[in-house]
Amino acid sequence: MNIEEHLLVYRFDTSRGWQSVPFSIDPAHNAIIVITNSFGIYAVLHGVALGMGENPELPKVPTLMGNVPNPFNARTAISYYLPTSVDSKISIFDINGRCLAKFEQGQRIGLVTVLWDGVDDKGLAVGSGVYFVRLEAGKTVSTKSMVLIK
Repeated sequence: MNIEEHLLVYRFDTSRGWQSVPFSIDPAHNAIIVITNSFGIYAVLHGVALGMGENPELPKVPTLMGNVPNPFNARTAISYYLPTSVDSKISIFDINGRCLAKFEQGQRIGLVTVLWDGVDDKGLAVGSGVYFVRLEAGKTVSTKSMVLIK
């Protein structure tokens, strides 16, 4: 399954609202690439279309959106929203509670997406099974499950 089919990237324009922008995914660097000529607020969404000029109702607290696709094979995009600038961290746990991977994001604001390729922090591929993704952002802690099928 192509992960790009499930992602949308938008830029907020103060006069026109949210505008769709083209993007690509660099799997070698777990990165979403947007070529632009200006700084601004960008949002990476999965499975939702805002439409041109619409202003979405965004969460007022840090919110773990989950991962797409789920279940996944090889790679999944984990998205969360931060309404204010706060340090955030995504951690991946197995069913025994062992932390397999951490993604320290530092001070962030807005929609954030982390790509996980089913590899732990030691560089070892994990097996098929149920895993848990945990968001820690300020005082908020949120957890969701995800399924890796190889």
